[in-house]
Amino acid sequence: KTWAQVDSPAIASYTPSQTSVAEVTPTADTPNTDVHVVYTIGAQKATINIIDETDGDKNLWDATETGDAGSVVNFNDADAALKNYLANGYALSTNKTSDATADGFTPADYDADSSVDQVFNVYLVHTYTNHDKDNPGTGYDKSDFEKTVTRTIDYTYGNGPKQGQTAAPTVTQNVDFTRNIVTDNVTGKEVQSGGGYTTTDWKATGDDTTWAQVDSPTIASYTPSQTSVAEVTPT
Repeated sequence: KTWAQVDSPAIASYTPSQTSVAEVTPTADTPNTDVHVVYTIGAQKATINIIDETDGDKNLWDATETGDAGSVVNFNDADAALKNYLANGYALSTNKTSDATADGFTPADYDADSSVDQVFNVYLVHTYTNHDKDNPGTGYDKSDFEKTVTRTIDYTYGNGPKQGQTAAPTVTQNVDFTRNIVTDNVTGKEVQSGGGYTTTDWKATGDDTTWAQVDSPTIASYTPSQTSVAEVTPT
């Protein structure tokens, strides 16, 4: 007669102090025996990621934290990193679910499953700034967003007693142009579009978008080199 070997039962995430209790053949002189198998849980691991969704889910920052089951995951370093990114052109994604808010990572405890690491992800996106003549922004001047293109028509005597003198008042025609530029607040670079804004080419504004045709004034006995200056739409 024997005490048969008894294998310690498997308990997820816990490790027994001995995997089995060996077979024993007791005798009449064998004292009563108590065997205590103690289960301990392994350290739990959490991986924390801050991800740039705009840049193809590029991993900006990561860390690994460990702790006992049921204890609080330490997000102090992750919170500091997240705060820094949010202060430098990033915002939380609205397309993907993150384990954080703008105030920091969502508090969490370690689970009791040592076989699977916990993962906490935060997805960030780039923000953008629209620059124009009213809001040039850093690195730009108002002149980067507005300009005036001018056509000046002069009238002079080409010969005769008044040669070289002004024959008629100068005509000045102006067309105003504006544009805007969109920049990525993370890279600082100009982009075609982002954040609902679009970089535009120069566009004529106001009522005068063309240089209208101007007929040369009639001066007795004189013939103009051209009877009119044609209409032009400047770009």
